[in-house]
Amino acid sequence: MWQHLLGNKNKQLNQEADGTLIVQNKDSGTIFAGTKEKCPQNFLEIEVIRNKNVRPFSYGADDYIYAVNLGNKRILRTNDGFKTEEYGYDFNANGIGQVEWLTNTQTGYLAYVNHDDKLTASVWHSDKFEDGFEKVLDLDHGYVAGPFIPRAWHKIGQGLVMVSEYSTAKDPNKLCRAWYSKRGGIKGSWFLLNTHEHVDLDNNCHIHATCYDPWKARFYVSKGDYGNRKLEYSDDDGKTWSVIETDTQPTLLEAMPNVIASAPDFGDTVSINNIVKVEGINADVKPFLKKGLNISGKSAYGNFGKGAVGGLTGDSEMYVAFSETGSGIRKCYIAATGDGGQSWHLVNTFEVGNGMGLYKGLVSDPKTGIMYGALNSNIFGDDKYDHLAVVKPINWL
Repeated sequence: MWQHLLGNKNKQLNQEADGTLIVQNKDSGTIFAGTKEKCPQNFLEIEVIRNKNVRPFSYGADDYIYAVNLGNKRILRTNDGFKTEEYGYDFNANGIGQVEWLTNTQTGYLAYVNHDDKLTASVWHSDKFEDGFEKVLDLDHGYVAGPFIPRAWHKIGQGLVMVSEYSTAKDPNKLCRAWYSKRGGIKGSWFLLNTHEHVDLDNNCHIHATCYDPWKARFYVSKGDYGNRKLEYSDDDGKTWSVIETDTQPTLLEAMPNVIASAPDFGDTVSINNIVKVEGINADVKPFLKKGLNISGKSAYGNFGKGAVGGLTGDSEMYVAFSETGSGIRKCYIAATGDGGQSWHLVNTFEVGNGMGLYKGLVSDPKTGIMYGALNSNIFGDDKYDHLAVVKPINWL
């Protein structure tokens, strides 16, 4: 049964912080020349499949959705919206650790696995889903924070994929790093992209988000925390870097043709920000930050946006979930754009109780456009928090 979790449908579409409806983002301004802003035609509809405790990670080059069963920790895939599921190799039972991200590329199956020490991780690759995985990269300076992993670009090379380390150890001898592969993560294809500088020794030194922009052949990296904050980009595969800003330490970076979608974690309110790289008719500008949509007046840290994001890589449609991460207001927001970031709209707000909401984002089925996300919420009042959200995309005017 499809349901509107907020109850009052009229408060889900383009909602100001006080509940007032808006037609579009009034403060967005015109970023692109000759483009038309698109507004949502209908409400975002969410179905909750009760006690379906799976966490979707990605859609693969083979159009399957890849996920993990949160109960038995087994990886799985589906090509029919989780009606049927095919289980793969058991990393947990074989003593390797817990899979934090998984996809299929043109060269095989790729898994990022966090170890039981909760400090380190490793990357594994196989040409078979059921077995044959070999370790292709050690991540011994931190673990993998799955929601900060960008979507794969399956049609760039043999698949452009990225991974980065996240740590709270404050160890200047183990600086977190970011890596990329253009061959689907196969052994021997990984290149070091960026290494964090530990400037503020009293605070965490880790990488919040990374992404690749194929329109500019440009990499972006976001770092935190506090005195370690930096958002920067490279046009030469990481040899040199230019700083955009040192305030917001985004937890989300996802590329679209004219902007990079960004969500702040510090020094801002709960928002969508655009990193603008094309403005008007000027296609060659230094990237800069521009407000896309202010969602609430609360500190960004309490409801920051992160991946995975709904929509297909490279398209002009994107859905970003803002989960409950400490604000205390116990809401989950979904913001969306249908025009490549020209305008952003708040398309759903719902209560999460003592849960986190869509804490691992949304993954689109490339065949149907329907999105799936792990929902953490006591929505049914039975103290069971793990469910699967099924989200229909909206129509745009």
